[in-house]
Amino acid sequence: MKWCNLEAVNHRMSALVISGVLLLFVDSSVSKTEQEIDEMNAAESGAATSFDKNRLWLPLSLTHLTPDLHKSAEIALSTPQCVEILRGELHEINPEKTVPIFKFICKSNERYTIATLVNGVNFEVINTSGETKLQQHTRHLNQYWKICQRNLHAQTEKLTSVRWPEGGKFKPSYIDSERVEYEIDFDAQGFGGEPLKYRGYCQFKTLKNYSVEVKPRPRSSTE
Repeated sequence: MKWCNLEAVNHRMSALVISGVLLLFVDSSVSKTEQEIDEMNAAESGAATSFDKNRLWLPLSLTHLTPDLHKSAEIALSTPQCVEILRGELHEINPEKTVPIFKFICKSNERYTIATLVNGVNFEVINTSGETKLQQHTRHLNQYWKICQRNLHAQTEKLTSVRWPEGGKFKPSYIDSERVEYEIDFDAQGFGGEPLKYRGYCQFKTLKNYSVEVKPRPRSSTE
């Protein structure tokens, strides 16, 4: 019959109990850390999708613009540079009081403040120069047309008897905040003197991002 060492057994049991307590402590710490992380993520997510209406202000005479102010705040908060709105207010409004521009003081990811302007009618974010993209396009129309005209002339220099429409300067056939388009119809002659009908297409996103091409003009219903 073998005798076991009771003292050794007691030491092993004590070690197991201590290990179990340590494991429980570690698990509890890990769970608590994960919980804290989840709470932090939830808080950050909430900050990116909501705002404190008490931080938004309008003159009493313009309280009817409150829904537009709130929607503009959502737009400002959706921009990468705005993680929290510290204050929002009316920046300016046109004389007819129909186009309000709202200004939001935002806290950025880098913890500094930045001003964000939003048009309260089309809810576009206004760039740092104080213009919307549409206003910027409008200001560049002169340059767009010169680029369009220069490239069309370069692409048609080998055509014979090119006849451009009179007037010299064309208005865009389409313009919005994303692009500006021109369509110019012109005539030319083939080698045998036959009439040729063309249409030039110019599309601009910016002064440096554009395309110009010439295609045969689609037949009209009267031809």
